[in-house]
Amino acid sequence: MTDIDGNPLSPWERNFIVHMARLRESHGMTQTDLAKRLQPYGLKFHQQTIQRVEAGERPVRLNEAHIIARVLESDLNVMTTDVGSSDASIRYAVAACRTKGESLFYNLTEDMNSWLDEFDQLALLIAERDLSTELSEGTVWALEWCWRIREVAAHMMDTRAQLGEFVLGKSDAELQVEVPAFDLAGEWIEVHLDKTRHLAEMTPAALMALLEPTDG
Repeated sequence: MTDIDGNPLSPWERNFIVHMARLRESHGMTQTDLAKRLQPYGLKFHQQTIQRVEAGERPVRLNEAHIIARVLESDLNVMTTDVGSSDASIRYAVAACRTKGESLFYNLTEDMNSWLDEFDQLALLIAERDLSTELSEGTVWALEWCWRIREVAAHMMDTRAQLGEFVLGKSDAELQVEVPAFDLAGEWIEVHLDKTRHLAEMTPAALMALLEPTDG
């Protein structure tokens, strides 16, 4: 297989374009579909471009290969392996899991940071109240929510760290997120836990209904 100038393609390019066509077809994409998916990444590809690449008539630059692999939910290492390998389908599946996992990691990080900002705001509102005296019904209610959110957030942060290690190879220390509300809520748990015991078994819906305004 040679390019348009008659130069032989390198082994990695030959393997890449075969895997590229196979993966594109397995995803149910036409050449036009793939070209459109690549354009947001800055590749000015059209159907004819994909056709020429898959025919071995246009060389693939390394940066282009990385982007094509990502869009096809694979990675460059997988797409440059020997096309005759019996493990190709398994490698495709593993690469797809890791690619989806990376997307999930970044989406989770964005949503989690937004949620934790709201958690910090709740904690600051509670901190503005006088917690050294008898607590009002509303303050006790808010503390119960604060502790529940803290528990869920802790699990979510653990999940994010595990996902980050899986897809990015980063350690827990590198993925830590500073959440001021965690320290505040932890202190309040030690001091005021006895005041919220009667709320602990309530469902979220029932707890939310406690302070809903009533008619009249």
